[in-house]
Amino acid sequence: YYMDYDNQLVQTGELNYVGCSIMTDVKESYRRGLELSFGYRPIKQLEWTGNITYSQNRIQNYTETAAHYDTLWAESYDTVSLGETHISYSPEIIASSVITYSPIKNLGLSLITKYVGEQYFDNTSSENRKLDAYLLQNFRIDYSCKFKGLTTINVQFLVNNLLDIDYISNAYGGNWYEQGTEKTWAYYFPQAGRNYMVKLSLDF
Repeated sequence: YYMDYDNQLVQTGELNYVGCSIMTDVKESYRRGLELSFGYRPIKQLEWTGNITYSQNRIQNYTETAAHYDTLWAESYDTVSLGETHISYSPEIIASSVITYSPIKNLGLSLITKYVGEQYFDNTSSENRKLDAYLLQNFRIDYSCKFKGLTTINVQFLVNNLLDIDYISNAYGGNWYEQGTEKTWAYYFPQAGRNYMVKLSLDF
């Protein structure tokens, strides 16, 4: 795919006073990439499905506006042309995989893997405002049983973050300058370690 934008609204990386993302207009930008999906069943009881996306998401000729403070702490807002930069919250690589084994009827055991590449949480491509890539694995058990003439009971048991890794999936922040030196402020959303969930549903 290839999408060429004129006046695209993108997130700045900052939030307003009620926690909503602040947007800004960028004159020229594009998103282009390749998406692939697959499915493979070597035997009746085993299935492997997945997808991967590689993309480039760029702002052309991005102009940064930031607060600058001089030696007397007088504030001014200056603009700097940064050239081509990454669009915020747009990882270049995203991939997922689901391997499901069904040893008996109505029972499924699934290993779910998700990969999210590194991404910037503002539009300056600054290494100080970037999230690291992470690889996450979950395990899921699905079981269903049907009662004749009545209903179907579906039970699902999930182990999220199976390997108990430390990862951060989101953040927000920005920057300012003190006597020409860039400073960063940022807030991060670390995710839970290994956790469990049970789901019960009834189909009538």
